[in-house]
Amino acid sequence: MARRASEYISSMDLRAASALARQLLAQHGLADWHFAFDNSKLRFGVCKWNKRTIGLSRQLVRLNDEAQVRDTLLHELAHALAPRQAGHGPIWRAMAAAIGAKPERCYSSDTVAQPALPYQLRCLHCNRAVPRARRLRRGRRISCGTCSPRSFNPERLLVFEVNPNYRSA
Repeated sequence: MARRASEYISSMDLRAASALARQLLAQHGLADWHFAFDNSKLRFGVCKWNKRTIGLSRQLVRLNDEAQVRDTLLHELAHALAPRQAGHGPIWRAMAAAIGAKPERCYSSDTVAQPALPYQLRCLHCNRAVPRARRLRRGRRISCGTCSPRSFNPERLLVFEVNPNYRSA
């Protein structure tokens, strides 16, 4: 289950996160790259090769401590330093480890605080809930990845619902 901000003693200030990002960009020879915040609620960081920009989610920075922010920045810097096509493969993993990032594809909701999201998709078969920040587009259907991981299964459709744990700020 996602941790709430109140479970953390200290969270990162946006100015401090921005300063850390610029310091790490310079330290790793990426002085011609830029740093920016975005409004993502699900993705902590991003590496935009076409804009030569490393980005962080404002919300996730505010909910997490410096160690999580630093690791996310290093993760994205490893993308910038590795060849563009490296993805999360062995070349990227070696680069991530070399600069001090955890060489893992995604963060764990056990260690990273996430905001509650207003919607969810629920599997009526296994009762798994998948948080969503936005409504599904009209006509879009998704089947449960736990019950039918290999392909779309119309017998295991996820139903769209309002998240009962969501409280708007």
